[in-house]
Amino acid sequence: MNVPQDTQLNYYIVLSTALAKASPFEVDRNGWYYYEVNDNMNTWIKNMNDSEEFSLHRACSSFQPLKQVVYNIIQEKGLKAFREKNSVGITPSQYLKENPYTELTEKEIIHDYLMKLMGEGE
Repeated sequence: MNVPQDTQLNYYIVLSTALAKASPFEVDRNGWYYYEVNDNMNTWIKNMNDSEEFSLHRACSSFQPLKQVVYNIIQEKGLKAFREKNSVGITPSQYLKENPYTELTEKEIIHDYLMKLMGEGE
């Protein structure tokens, strides 16, 4: 996710959630963790998609994702990249669909991609 580095989630926001359970931190079976872990949890959430492997996740979850950026990543990685899950099981497709800051759709990207493959795109 593209989250400003100064953003801090309250301990109770993540506590006992699937996100907490998927984290690399020690939690009990209900997703409870020690309060002292919260700063590390925040850092992990903010940086979970930082590696190149998750470039499409970052692009799709960003503020007003650019069509050309998403398209370029798809050109490089292929359409299957829309279905690759990150460490908490979220796909770029899900990020894009739920992103309130864009009207860009996966369908639009796929359409452009296929049109170009058929020689009808730019």
